[in-house]
Amino acid sequence: MREHPALRYNSEKDRFETESLKNAEDVFMSMEELCSPIVPQHIHSKEQEELDSRPAAMDKLIRELIGDRLLELNKYVTIDSLSKRIIVDKTTLGQDGYKLVTH
Repeated sequence: MREHPALRYNSEKDRFETESLKNAEDVFMSMEELCSPIVPQHIHSKEQEELDSRPAAMDKLIRELIGDRLLELNKYVTIDSLSKRIIVDKTTLGQDGYKLVTH
């Protein structure tokens, strides 16, 4: 503002003054404009946030369910890649109420 040609800073009054402008309100904001309540323009509604978070929540749920299943399988099944064998603990499976079906 100090470099603007139409404005001059008056150090005695500690304010800017207009030299060639007819209306100072064209340049400066009024007190009403400065003190008016802020109206946020980019705030999402709660419903929009819930809709946006639904895919992430579903993805988290799927990961948890898959993790639980893998932990359950890990109790009974061991895969040995070197010998190309799958070891199934049939006794523990039966004790926990599962039935082993092979085909």
